[in-house]
Amino acid sequence: MGIQIEWKEFANSSLSNALYVSMRRAIVSGKIPPGTPIKEMDISRETGVSRTPVREAVRKLESECLLLRMPGRKLVVTRPNRTEMAEIFLVRSVLEGLAGRIACSKINSTHIESLKKIERMMKRGAKEKQLSLSIKSNLEFHKLIVDICDISVLSETLKRFWDTVRMMSMANLDDNSWIHTSIKEHKEIIDALEKKNGSAAERLIRKHVIHAGKIFTHTGSRAEKQGKKDSDRSRSE
Repeated sequence: MGIQIEWKEFANSSLSNALYVSMRRAIVSGKIPPGTPIKEMDISRETGVSRTPVREAVRKLESECLLLRMPGRKLVVTRPNRTEMAEIFLVRSVLEGLAGRIACSKINSTHIESLKKIERMMKRGAKEKQLSLSIKSNLEFHKLIVDICDISVLSETLKRFWDTVRMMSMANLDDNSWIHTSIKEHKEIIDALEKKNGSAAERLIRKHVIHAGKIFTHTGSRAEKQGKKDSDRSRSE
């Protein structure tokens, strides 16, 4: 299934927390893809962790909407549909735009350099065709702007959306063609932040996230159609 627990990292942690963190990483990183069936017995057998800690970890992942309980009690990794993803990007555009405006009153030269460093990592991902690096760096860029605001309720609200976007990105985005546009838009955002132009930063971030959402949902739609074709083909064989 792809669950790897680094026991040294969790020396002072409970079994359920170690498993929760490890499963969460595997889901968000795409190692356990959206739609994958999750069976507590299989997890227990694979990791050597007893059923009670497994059940506790699963419940926590359910509460974060990373796992979904289907009819018949079947448990799967959440796979948001096209409409749900469009809604996520819409809400992100508003909240992250607000974060950009607020960040302009708190940002400093160290923050700016950190944003530029992340951009260099995105470019490296595109050049070396490392999709996972590009996706990770892209979300780090957005997260840093929100972190600069230092408003916990904002970052906690967006964290769930970012996790879902990263998970679905690994499943749906099969090339780096979108990155060059994203890098260009990120540069414009950095310029606005560096000039402490709050209204421009908010406008550019909202535009950027909405644009990213259109690219994502279009790609996701193609993936959904292909998945349906594959399913239909399997039933006919």
